[in-house]
Amino acid sequence: MIKPYRILKELNILMKDKIRSGPFLQMDETTVQVHGEESKMDSSKSYIWITKGGSPENQIALYEYNRSRSSKYIKVFVEEFSGYLQSDGFQGYDSVLKDHDSITHVGCLAHARRKIYDPYKADKKVKQSNVVINKIQKIYATEKKLRQKELTPEEFLIMRKEVKPFVMGRKNFLFAGSIEGADAMCFYYSLIETAKLNGLNPYAYLKWLFDKAPLLGKSGKLDELAPWSCNPEEIKKIMLLSK
Repeated sequence: MIKPYRILKELNILMKDKIRSGPFLQMDETTVQVHGEESKMDSSKSYIWITKGGSPENQIALYEYNRSRSSKYIKVFVEEFSGYLQSDGFQGYDSVLKDHDSITHVGCLAHARRKIYDPYKADKKVKQSNVVINKIQKIYATEKKLRQKELTPEEFLIMRKEVKPFVMGRKNFLFAGSIEGADAMCFYYSLIETAKLNGLNPYAYLKWLFDKAPLLGKSGKLDELAPWSCNPEEIKKIMLLSK
């Protein structure tokens, strides 16, 4: 799958530009082993940075390999972004966003709850934890009601864990055999998860993409191949024919 990635990787650049055009971003990161990195052992940790964003109508999930968890990645990524950025409690976000007046940093309640719930679970007699847990449950109940209303991203941020598909896959592939392999892997994860966000079957979308790409020609626009640009009816036809 490296060769198709080499041909289509400009689509990845397009996705990266478009994801920052919306009003909000959600960022997280997870570990991966990548072989062949300069000055690093094959068993050492590298990172996959996962971002969700784009317009409310055309959402994008972007996966990117980076050899470290340095906040430099965050700094470069948010350079041309303004809006809301939701993350966990990793201090790298605070160190970068404190200098960005155009970005509002939004925390993650699930991560905050975890710190409180662990001692609560260990000893349910701890009244302080019990009070906070109950208040958080009320917030979740309110959130459930808000999900039923049509709100803009500014009014309501929904945190969907785009990390989970990668973590599940990592249990099977264990490591990337090269840096280019890690980049290609992230590219396909981006396409698959973005297809899902736009209501497309990922298998049918990839088949459509690989059929259409050779016909695009040098003068063609890569945007026409993006998950948010394709004709959903064509994707449905592929699914029907594959049954």
